[in-house]
Amino acid sequence: MSLIAPLPVVIAGIILLFVFSADLIALKRMRNVHIELAKLAKTLLNSDDLNNDQKKIVANMLDDVFSWWYMPFAVVILPYALLLLIANKKPSENFANLLMIEEFRAFQELHTKSVLSSNTLFSLIFFVMVLALGLIAMLCLGGYKGVKTLVDSAFLKASPNIRGSKHFAEYEGITC
Repeated sequence: MSLIAPLPVVIAGIILLFVFSADLIALKRMRNVHIELAKLAKTLLNSDDLNNDQKKIVANMLDDVFSWWYMPFAVVILPYALLLLIANKKPSENFANLLMIEEFRAFQELHTKSVLSSNTLFSLIFFVMVLALGLIAMLCLGGYKGVKTLVDSAFLKASPNIRGSKHFAEYEGITC
């Protein structure tokens, strides 16, 4: 009996052990993020400034926080989302208005951290896809300036007031 036959099984076992360990470590390290996320969600859901549709967006995002399938879904939907971005598809008015609220932007950032930590294997696959699609976009759009123009237009489509946010100001400070 040779060692070649069980080698793929051993490699698969090591990968699964790594993924399981990484998920446990991420879950433990994300405890404070989850507590802050819950506080922001409570604030947003109890806010009189949000309409019912906007509260539903927040509630749906809150449902996804511990979901293991969120990142596999993100991997599948990413190319479609980029096509919508390229086709100049604007987000809904409710979501665009949510982006103007500082608490929602903080909630969205914590939500992203949480869903990325909920499935480390697919988060890694997602980042590899983003890198690959970013490189393809750079080639198709003529380098960094073409990608920067596309991202700028996406930010402006998402919210007309986003230029006033500190995040956009930091982004805008990047020069080509």
